[in-house]
Amino acid sequence: MHALERDYFCKLYQQACHGAGAETRWEARHLIQKFLAQNDITLREVLESVGLDMNNYLASRPISS
Repeated sequence: MHALERDYFCKLYQQACHGAGAETRWEARHLIQKFLAQNDITLREVLESVGLDMNNYLASRPISS
């Protein structure tokens, strides 16, 4: 992954975990899934490569959709 891709993913991760409101978090998670599909990489692989915590990502999932 290139530096720009890492930065983009980290920003999406930040929004997905700490974004203001469920809608913002859902949108970021949708974009993360799109990013993963486009780059043919798993969530675990990308989180490990940029040093982010999967447990935080999973635990911060919005309740409402």
